[in-house]
Amino acid sequence: MANVAFASNKLTDLMLESYFLYNAESGTAAVFKLMLLGSSFTPSKTHQFISDVVAHEVTGAGYTAGGKTVTITVGDPNNTLNETRAQCAGTSWPNSTVLVKAAVLYKVKAGNSTHQIVGSIVYDTVLVSAGTELFIGAFEFPLKNLGTLPA
Repeated sequence: MANVAFASNKLTDLMLESYFLYNAESGTAAVFKLMLLGSSFTPSKTHQFISDVVAHEVTGAGYTAGGKTVTITVGDPNNTLNETRAQCAGTSWPNSTVLVKAAVLYKVKAGNSTHQIVGSIVYDTVLVSAGTELFIGAFEFPLKNLGTLPA
């Protein structure tokens, strides 16, 4: 007989909601930003904090260092896929002049060495904005519940 341990899909949903809605250290609502990175950026799943990538942040007209605040929403658990998805609404930089290889979503904390990277979007080709609007559209990411039940 096998022992099985797994978390309920509702628990993974509550964990995701807690992370994206609340900042435990300050007792305030969580704030997230989308930072743009240039062509020198090499993506890695080991990047944990903005200090790991800030050297690659773009500069240019219409872009402010640190990026822009974005809205995050958390969906209901999907029991068929055993996951809950969070969605970043995306944002734009009007009248910007930048070259962008990636956009990094991070949770704002006390500073670059503590701002937590949530994830990155890396583009196949560098996005070019020359005095025009650069738009990063909405994107989703799942929190998977990998526990399995016996057949």
